[in-house]
Amino acid sequence: MLFPILGGLLPLSLEIVSSVLSAAVAESTPSPEPIEVVQLPLPPVVPTDDVGACTRRVNPHGTGCMGKTSLMQGGNFSPDGNYVWASLNFTGAPAAPDPASIYTGVQLIMVSTNGTNFSTGDPWKCVTCGIPENNKVGSTSLSDYPQTFTDGRRAMAGANIIECRVGQLASDECTPDQIYIYPIRMSNKADDSGSGASIRELRLHPDDVHLGFNSYSTTSSGQLNENGYFGRLHFNESPTTGSPRSARYDIVNVTVLISPNGLQPYNVTGDRLYINREAITVGEFRGFTGRGNEVLYIGSPWESCNVDLFAVHLTTGRVRRVTTHPGYVDPVGDSPDGRWQVILDTRGTDRMEFLSGMRGVPPVTDLITIATVSSVRNNGVRRYFQPWLLDAQGDHDPNYYGQQVNADGNRQPGSVNDPNWNAGADPRCRQPYHTDPVHPVSDTVPWGLPYTPGNTSIPEVLNVPPGNFTLHGLHSGLAHVVLQISEATSSINFISATYHNYSDDGLHYINGYESVAATMVSYSSTRLDWYSNLTGTGVSSSTKITSPDGFHVVDDAMTNIFHANGTLITTVDGVVYKQPLNEA
Repeated sequence: MLFPILGGLLPLSLEIVSSVLSAAVAESTPSPEPIEVVQLPLPPVVPTDDVGACTRRVNPHGTGCMGKTSLMQGGNFSPDGNYVWASLNFTGAPAAPDPASIYTGVQLIMVSTNGTNFSTGDPWKCVTCGIPENNKVGSTSLSDYPQTFTDGRRAMAGANIIECRVGQLASDECTPDQIYIYPIRMSNKADDSGSGASIRELRLHPDDVHLGFNSYSTTSSGQLNENGYFGRLHFNESPTTGSPRSARYDIVNVTVLISPNGLQPYNVTGDRLYINREAITVGEFRGFTGRGNEVLYIGSPWESCNVDLFAVHLTTGRVRRVTTHPGYVDPVGDSPDGRWQVILDTRGTDRMEFLSGMRGVPPVTDLITIATVSSVRNNGVRRYFQPWLLDAQGDHDPNYYGQQVNADGNRQPGSVNDPNWNAGADPRCRQPYHTDPVHPVSDTVPWGLPYTPGNTSIPEVLNVPPGNFTLHGLHSGLAHVVLQISEATSSINFISATYHNYSDDGLHYINGYESVAATMVSYSSTRLDWYSNLTGTGVSSSTKITSPDGFHVVDDAMTNIFHANGTLITTVDGVVYKQPLNEA
């Protein structure tokens, strides 16, 4: 586990420059921070998963071992900053009744950041190992996104809350018999029956009362969809409906993070097509800003194929674009005071630039390409993310795209900037000075859609009729756009755009033609037949060109395995960006 230290801020992390519709331009850019990356200690690794492989010779304290493929996920700091949470898979434990038999399976641990040891003699403590079955009825996997409450007595991992009845989770008093794991449940039926909705990627709000999360659904055309949600945690000690009927945390007063009565990202008036960049488009909820005033999310692109991070105010609904770099951004962690953030982004790897490197192209074809484009960021379980430090406003086009946290190294295997750094969890931050508690925010999100259990009708925000339209640049030029729908699914399956000196910012001017046809392969996969011949002029010179027979690609949103025939090549100021190899 690598632990970057940067001048008073401790985030955990287990160029193409231009100015395109940046939501906020700072008067000055921050100076680089001094950063030192420190490796935190973890349980020893055993070569096999065989029972008893974790011997006292491997771990003299009998406190468990990790497997070679533990799939560890880092979490955030304890309230005092002395520990970091992580989930990992213990393996090789001896059989019962050996006391070390409890160190098995996916568990939640705390790792010391200050060089001290727990009473076991180890710099880590397994918090959930050995908890009696009666103390964790109905609990589920602890593998995802471990986070702590500010009281130090509770933590959240997956869809569970871990609670110590007698004190701080880090304390010796918190023995397994004093710790409980409660499942988190959101009702999804009018009579509150069943086990509730399938929820994922839970993030605590800084007020310790609310949380956000995502849930998959399908569109009217049968394609994979996802919505973000916001709700209040309510401890239900003796539930009388739903399952489990044991103590649990219910999510109540839930809001779907869409704005059905607000601006939509695309709308049509007559033969005019409009793109509304003030629209709230929470495609995937990613967390909260440091003081909890805003929701962070991956949303509908402002530039074609450029998947960015956005923030929307919980009360006012004001939207701002946080990142603008052509790389793909996903996990994010804000510092508690809201002054800094660490993102995990593909910037610097050139993974996405064959799609997104040409700046200033409006997100027209994205109506049918965005799921496939997003899937290119990974290769199966392989991640191309690197941790980057940004100030509160994010990217400042064209001068500032943050500071790579793990830049100092020799890029050799095992180094802090090893190209195979496989960052996947949320970055988190510790501040060495006091911040005031965040008071509980309102349950009500004025712009959102109140959630009603049993009502599965959630409006689709990317609903655009077919036809021939004109899209005018905000600065100059126009694009002739053709949208066609599938007779089978009644969803858009073909888009073409012809650009004539099109510019939204007065810096980039787009000319040429692009078309994409989409054929649904499965609910999570679409075949794209892509033809592009675009030229960009202005502050940079660029082209985006497919091979004569087109670029034909499939990349399933659930598996992220890239398969393409033909080529799509983007060139920016002489730098050539090519697609990855198939299955790479």
